[in-house]
Amino acid sequence: MSVPYNSELIFRLYNETNPRKARAIVEEMVEINDQIFVFPILAVFAKFKDSFYSHYFLSYLMSFNTPETIDNIKKIITEVELKNSWMSYLIDFCIDNEFFPEGFTRQVEHELNEDVRSNPDGYDLTPYFKYFIAIKQFDKIEGLVIAILEDNDMDITAREAALRYLLKFDAKKYFQYYYDNYQKIQGKQTEIILVREIIKRGWKGTIVERTKELIASNGSERAKEIIQEKEKKDIEAEKNQSIKEEELVNKNYANAEIISDISVIMDKISALTAGDSRFNFSLLESSGLLPKQLTPASDSVQLSGFCIDLRSIIQKFNKKVSEHGITEDKAKELFPNIETTGSINNCQLFLASVGIGVDDDFFGLRRMNKLIAALAHPDENREELVKQLRLSNLFDLYQEENWGLLHKRLLETYKDFLLLLQEAIRNTQQNVTVLENIIL
Repeated sequence: MSVPYNSELIFRLYNETNPRKARAIVEEMVEINDQIFVFPILAVFAKFKDSFYSHYFLSYLMSFNTPETIDNIKKIITEVELKNSWMSYLIDFCIDNEFFPEGFTRQVEHELNEDVRSNPDGYDLTPYFKYFIAIKQFDKIEGLVIAILEDNDMDITAREAALRYLLKFDAKKYFQYYYDNYQKIQGKQTEIILVREIIKRGWKGTIVERTKELIASNGSERAKEIIQEKEKKDIEAEKNQSIKEEELVNKNYANAEIISDISVIMDKISALTAGDSRFNFSLLESSGLLPKQLTPASDSVQLSGFCIDLRSIIQKFNKKVSEHGITEDKAKELFPNIETTGSINNCQLFLASVGIGVDDDFFGLRRMNKLIAALAHPDENREELVKQLRLSNLFDLYQEENWGLLHKRLLETYKDFLLLLQEAIRNTQQNVTVLENIIL
């Protein structure tokens, strides 16, 4: 806001004789939040301090947290006759600024007693309780607070606040007291207040648990209901949490079982080939990329990343498979569509060279390799991607954007390949053994 506008507001405030209209001007000053308004508001507070609106001007003044404001409010507390309607604002101010003059403390205590005596039907006593907790002199009003709690004629809100601050003051003492003297509150509203406090604040500890057990066995019907309702909610919450945790595990590790199966089969194949004289090496090399496939893909970008890693996994054969000794012409004779380079081609030729029967598509691994290559870079050749998806019967999953299930189907395809490879190695191993025995 401009300086002229602010000046005009100050001029209007100084000349206003109606406290209600002055309040509207001050509200606009608070919204502008210019420190130049501090002293004009202070002046209008002094002018209308005996009006109904005085507490509003005091609260507006406090919104300007400047050294000048703090000093002047301290002067009001120590030099001005304080009104009851100001007390909650001034109490908050004193607590926030750790300002506890003895005269003010005496007045707070006096106002508390007056409110309890003259207005038992619903006055908010919380600021008084909070003040005596803050100055560590709650024992001064402890007896009165107990009386408020146990007085059936007092407003329920005041009684709940009384218990809350008794427990803030010394929780162990008062839980023990009402446990030992339970008959004093049994069947009364104080009992319900105690039960609700325990449940609402989530109090813990041995004496609290003993109190809950006592209520559950000897309390009024309503008190028992509150305990039972809480226990029912806790059981339900625990059940829901368990379900959520299970769902989270299933979501994050949905591929765990198939990854485990793949790892086991790979280990078996490696053990088979390492002990087979036709190999004398582990056919498959371990890859640290496999565990990354545990979490299913959640979108197309993530699936592309998984496919890049998966392509490295399925091509990771021992380099010794390149020593198959099959010429290019012989390779074309065995497998018309084969190339003589690449780890999958070399493995296929090596297996053929040691008498292990493999088909032209090498148990589906070639088709899988083409598919994951297309999925890894889906924007490079859409026609090829669609073709490979259709050949693998996975186009519908891709079209439905069911990335997680599509990812799982790729892993299942690799598992199927490994099982066929393991079976082929075992079967030819048995044949070779039989043949050797006949020769011997």
